[in-house]
Formats: sequence, structure tokens, C-alpha cells
Amino acid sequence: MNSFRLKQANQLQNKHILLVDDVVTTGATMEVCAQKLLEIKGVKVSIITIAVA
Repeated sequence: MNSFRLKQANQLQNKHILLVDDVVTTGATMEVCAQKLLEIKGVKVSIITIAVA
């Protein structure tokens, strides 16, 4: 899936990124976003959500 692209990914190297979503239904969007971020060297990803549908 090529729905998401990163611009200036080098600025995210060695960072810890928090993805926030109000409601997760299938989790597909969060999964694709996290996978894209994890392609960057040294990135750690955490995910938080308020509710699951």
C-alpha cells in the first residue's frame, strides 16, 4: 500500500514517535503508518488510542 509517504524522513532518525488515534476500528491505518515509520533508522513507535470499535 502506498497511501502514506514521509517527507524529510532523515529528521525522524533515532526518534520515538507516538501515534494517537481516537477510535481504532480495524487498526489498518495505524499499522501502515507504524510500518512506514519503522523503515527509518533508529525509530521507535508507540501507539495510543481512546476507544476500539
